[in-house]
Formats: sequence, C-alpha cells, structure tokens
Amino acid sequence: MGADPRTLEQLRRHYEVEKELADRLRRSSREERRTIYATLYDELFTRVPEHPRLITRESEEAAERSTTARLAILDEVVQPEHTVVEIAPGDCRLSFALCARAAKVIGVDISDQ
Repeated sequence: MGADPRTLEQLRRHYEVEKELADRLRRSSREERRTIYATLYDELFTRVPEHPRLITRESEEAAERSTTARLAILDEVVQPEHTVVEIAPGDCRLSFALCARAAKVIGVDISDQ
C-alpha cells in the first residue's frame, strides 16, 4: 500500500469522527454499549465514505502472500479437531483457507462492510 490518497481535510474529518465515536462509547453505560457497539462501524463508514477499509483493496498477489504468511504461523497451532474463530475477517480469505485445516471456522465481524 502506498501513501494515503486522502486530502488533509478528509483525514481531519476522519480523525474527528473517530474521536467523537470513541468519546460516545467511553461515556456510555454498559447497557448502552451493546447498542452503540453494534452500529458504531456502520456509522463510521457512513460518515467517512473514503475510509481506507472501504476503498483500499490489496492486489490479488499481496492478499495471497498475506494469507500464506498467516497460514504458516497458524499451521503450528491449528489442529484438525479445533474450532477457529477469526475476529474481523475482512474478505474471509484466511477463514476459507483454514477450513481445510480445522473442524470448524467462524468469522466474526462487527460490521457488514
């Protein structure tokens, strides 16, 4: 990945939105957090449409190298009888690759983005 292509204004707005959402989360009660947390990323991505997670995609070759490197690490610990949970699986490339190595693979993400 190269330099961030966003303008200084976009970067500043992104920062301010993240700061506001973090403050809202910190000020919330435990019960309120359940609702807030479920919608936080959706709100972030709506308010910051140029967020790198929405616009930046790895090349196929880079994604494959990344998956292969992570699999090499996980091959030492994942056993055929294991259940693996991947948090924030993105495109689920790693989760799909793990299906051949584990009994069950679950991907958990907070946003449908």
